[in-house]
Amino acid sequence: MCQRRVDGGRKVKVRTAAPGKNFVLNPGDTVAVIGCSDPIGESHRLQAEECRKILEGWGLKVRMAASLKHGWWQGEKRGRELTDFYGDAEVKAIFDLSGGDLANTTLPYIDWKTVAAHPKPFWGYSDLTALLNAIYAKTGQYGCLYQLRNLVSGEKQTQEKQRADFYRTVFQGEDALNGFSAVFLQGDSMEGTVVGGNLRCLLKLAGTPYFPDLSDKILFLESLGGGSWLTASLFGQLRLMGAFEKIRGLLLGTFTKLQESGCSPDLEEIILSAAPGGLPVAVTGEIGHGKDSKCLIVGGSLKMEAE
Repeated sequence: MCQRRVDGGRKVKVRTAAPGKNFVLNPGDTVAVIGCSDPIGESHRLQAEECRKILEGWGLKVRMAASLKHGWWQGEKRGRELTDFYGDAEVKAIFDLSGGDLANTTLPYIDWKTVAAHPKPFWGYSDLTALLNAIYAKTGQYGCLYQLRNLVSGEKQTQEKQRADFYRTVFQGEDALNGFSAVFLQGDSMEGTVVGGNLRCLLKLAGTPYFPDLSDKILFLESLGGGSWLTASLFGQLRLMGAFEKIRGLLLGTFTKLQESGCSPDLEEIILSAAPGGLPVAVTGEIGHGKDSKCLIVGGSLKMEAE
């Protein structure tokens, strides 16, 4: 549980349930590092190597995916590689270092029976929203909305904080990386299972078997790009889909470009014009594309109460 004062002193309590014993890693465990979205560039390859050294320094055995080296863009190759890591009983967790646009192209090539039979946490963010929600929709398994490259990105102080929180969470079972602060824009409580992630990338699943059932869920949304009009359009699409009538609450992360631009209408105006008046809506500045971002468990339970 994380409890803090934010934005003018309004007190918000956030409780996240432990996702399960297989969330915790131990020295000697094997993990896989993969890229299921766009091929990564040279700078990200260097960061991948830094991440590998950090994980190995904590006693883990690391298997680097061929997709990171060869820059495969074909969904079939990346989907089959991901399936192989799920089918490998020695691999205890899978970390995706990529992002961009191509994650949804892997979905038809994943063997979902293999994924269901070998549950393990999948870590990724941004475009990997497509995979995180597909995994939950097809198997009920949780995943971690988090970019491992945060361990080696940003200012030194930020990196050190990320590494410390990651270690305490993944190796010691604490909630250092999962706890976050928030404020309510509407309503004063919400409770349910979390789905969602990046707004644009989630909507790529609309109309497919990989889109999660929104009934009684907490829908989390964040965005890197997109000004007022694009953001309003995407929220409008969710409204047309009936999303806001199904969910128990809406949690918003950072909308980087929109918030940096100071555009009007702003995020609060956009969402309150799209969401029903009785729907609880909360905002956190601690989950999104920032290098200091917290981790949100897609498929995990969340309870939020304003005090």
